[in-house]
Amino acid sequence: MKTQTGNPKRKVITGDGEYQKEQEVELKELSYDVGKERRWHIDDTEFDGHMVLWGFEYFPTTYLKSSGLSGDEWRKGGEIRYFKDRKQVYLDFCRDPLVASNLIGATLLKLMDFPWDRAQIGTKVWYRELPCVVKYVIEDQGCVILIREDGKNFPDAVWHDKNDGCMGEGEDTVKIEIISDTIFWYRK
Repeated sequence: MKTQTGNPKRKVITGDGEYQKEQEVELKELSYDVGKERRWHIDDTEFDGHMVLWGFEYFPTTYLKSSGLSGDEWRKGGEIRYFKDRKQVYLDFCRDPLVASNLIGATLLKLMDFPWDRAQIGTKVWYRELPCVVKYVIEDQGCVILIREDGKNFPDAVWHDKNDGCMGEGEDTVKIEIISDTIFWYRK
């Protein structure tokens, strides 16, 4: 026996290649008593398509690193770009295609599990035990700029060496990847 459990409106992308189009359709969720299997239907036709279109691309590059200390040097580089419904949502750096192939799977799992409705300006989060607020969202990089809720500067990270010439956090904002383990997205 099948029973209808909901009629959400969803955007789905149908078609192939240049013939893809986005359309909003009414998906009917039908649950079957045997095995509690869930099935979706559009206009009484079973829908077994992608609810979200995930994609990725790897672009290897070679670049010139200039340094007054160690001299100039040609290096391997590369970018992995991740897409959600054809829109770039995350950017990663990777020098080697074999390493990239491992990163893609692990990163896709995190992106698929990410609460996308939370990545908005004004969202309250925890960052390294500090109550913060999302000030900006950098959508194509998959990053956010956070400010502390109390308006103070961020403390330096414990691994920061003040003598190495690099800036530590110690600033009033911090840029962090949305899937970083240092952010907790469900702050009340």
